[in-house]
Amino acid sequence: METILVPTDFSSDAINAVKYAVHFAQETGRNIVFFHVTHKDIPTALAHDVYLKKVKEDIDRASTALHAHIEKIYESSQLVYHPKKVTFDVKFGHNAQDEIVDAAESHKVAMIIMGTHGATGLKKIFFGSNTVGVLKKGNCPVLAIPANAKYTTIEHIGYSSNLEDLDTEVAKILPIVKKFNASLDIFNVYPVYPSNINYATFDAEKRVETLKENHKYKKLSLTLINRPKENDLEGGMEEFIHKFKPDLIIMFSKTRDWFERLTNPSATEDIALNPKVPLLSIKA
Repeated sequence: METILVPTDFSSDAINAVKYAVHFAQETGRNIVFFHVTHKDIPTALAHDVYLKKVKEDIDRASTALHAHIEKIYESSQLVYHPKKVTFDVKFGHNAQDEIVDAAESHKVAMIIMGTHGATGLKKIFFGSNTVGVLKKGNCPVLAIPANAKYTTIEHIGYSSNLEDLDTEVAKILPIVKKFNASLDIFNVYPVYPSNINYATFDAEKRVETLKENHKYKKLSLTLINRPKENDLEGGMEEFIHKFKPDLIIMFSKTRDWFERLTNPSATEDIALNPKVPLLSIKA
C-alpha cells in the first residue's frame, strides 16, 4: 500500500497540512508517516556520550509531543485513528529539507504533503517555505497545502501543461485522477516564449479527443488561455482557477519555462492565486 510522508513543525500552517493529509489518506486508503525534525541547540563540545544522550532525550521528548499532537488532530477532525496505518519518525538535525528528502527515500513514500507557511500565492508556495528545497532536492511528488486550504473530495483536477509531451504526462497523472474518479482539466497559457507550439494550427478539440481515446478516459478537457501579454503564467493560472475552480492543481517541474518563471523571485508581478487550491508538483 502506498504511503504519504507528512512533515510537521507544529506550526499552524503545518497543522492545517496534517488535517488535509489525514483526510486525503482516509479517502485514498494510504498509510501515513508523520515526520518531525528536532534541532535543540546542544553544545558539540560535550563529551561524545553526553552529547548522544542529550540528542536521544531531545528525540524522545519530540516523539512524545508528536504522538500527542497527531492524536489530537485526529480527534478534532473526527477521524478514526488506525495505529497500523500510521507511523511516527523523529530525526535530530539542522537541515529540515535534507531530513525530509532522506525520510521520503527511507520510507519509500509515494508523496509528501507539506504546508506552505502562510503562502498566499503560487510563487510564495515555493519561496515562503521548505517546499521549494524539498522539490529541488528530492524525487518524490510534493503536495503543497496553502494555509487556508480545507480538504474537500477531489472531483476536479487542473493540470498546467506546455502541450509538448501531453501523452506521457497524462499517463503519469491518470492514476491519481482515477483514484478520485475526477475530471482532468488540462490548461495551457499563451503566448509563452520559447514555445514549440503553433497556436495558429493547434486544434484543442481534436487533441483532447485523441487523449481520451489513447488513455481510455472520458473526463478530460483542454483549455487554451490567451493572456494580453506574453509569459503571464501566473495570471493565466489565476484565470483558470477562477473559471474552473479545481480542487487540486498538478504541475510537472521538468517543464522549465513554467517552473522557473512561476518561482522566479524577480518577477515584476506578484498575482495572488486562490489560496485554497493545493498544488501537486511532480518531477518527471
